[in-house]
Amino acid sequence: MNHPVQQLNQQAISEGKKHFRVLIVDDDDLIREGLVGYLENYHEADYELSVDACASPAEARQQLAQQSYHLVISDINMPGEDGFSFVRYVHEAFPGTRTAMITAYKVEEYVRNAKNTGVFNIIAKTAPFNFDELSTVVNNLLEPASAFGLQRYLDPLCQIHQIPVRSSGDIMVVFEA
Repeated sequence: MNHPVQQLNQQAISEGKKHFRVLIVDDDDLIREGLVGYLENYHEADYELSVDACASPAEARQQLAQQSYHLVISDINMPGEDGFSFVRYVHEAFPGTRTAMITAYKVEEYVRNAKNTGVFNIIAKTAPFNFDELSTVVNNLLEPASAFGLQRYLDPLCQIHQIPVRSSGDIMVVFEA
């Protein structure tokens, strides 16, 4: 039997387009609505996003029981349950779902906790909010292949030639070519 996220991916491929589902979990209404609004209306990518939001980890657990997500972005400091324990739950219950965390507090402290949760993407709630950082994290998590590689930094019309270098002598030959 396929994992729910694999089923989502297969459905997107069969429809001929990439479509990802994102869940935002944040107790601050303004932040939550701002993140959803940005991702739905301004996030630029070669795929489509569907974004849902919850005000608490408890509400998010109910949502996750009914809908599969490719990515969950959770606030760290929330009443009832902190983001770290919620993300641990997501990793255990939905291992194919990627996660990121967001916080307005001491990011440096939380980075130390990342090893325990497996979350290495912590987005700082700055004023003004850095939506470019949010887009970068979302793109890197949803399409990791696009995060790396020379093609990402070159003009799309640029031709790339691969020349194997097997020895130090080949380097000068390649350089002169």
